[in-house]
Amino acid sequence: MPNAMWWLGQAASDEVYGNLPAERGVHRQQSQLASQWLDDQPAAVLERMRVFRVRCPRRGCMLAEVFRFPLHDSGERYLARSTTRSSAVASTGYLNWAFSNDWAGPPVWFPAGCRCGEAKLERGWLLDLVGLVRGWHHAMETLEQSRASFPVSEQRGRARQTFHPKPEVWRPKDRRAG
Repeated sequence: MPNAMWWLGQAASDEVYGNLPAERGVHRQQSQLASQWLDDQPAAVLERMRVFRVRCPRRGCMLAEVFRFPLHDSGERYLARSTTRSSAVASTGYLNWAFSNDWAGPPVWFPAGCRCGEAKLERGWLLDLVGLVRGWHHAMETLEQSRASFPVSEQRGRARQTFHPKPEVWRPKDRRAG
């Protein structure tokens, strides 16, 4: 049997393409399969596959991780896994899954939280951070120009591959609420 990593993230979607509810089902199934596969891997494998982490701005608690899955024929998929106080993995999904309708198909937000607060991490923001870390840029600009277009806080996070949610989506927990 070939290495399981090669078939994760790939699905025969020709028969469901155009049927948005079925596409979402395949996406959810493949995302959960990949997440379960990651749970069974040693730390060294996770470290090699991890693209970056999103941590709480207050204490550095883990909010989300993004992993790279190479595809069998070519390309790669990026799986985001977010955590909340109540569950180890609250939400999981491929950031660059090919839906027939890119506006209505993929999940828009990944809920994340810790004892310090909570955030809704936007799929597009996570995918932009993948591009920042992996060095993606438009053909009409240099890599340096592309990196300079990101906020300074995200440019600093690139070196350690650790980012914090934007202040407008981070909701700190009220300290008095206990």
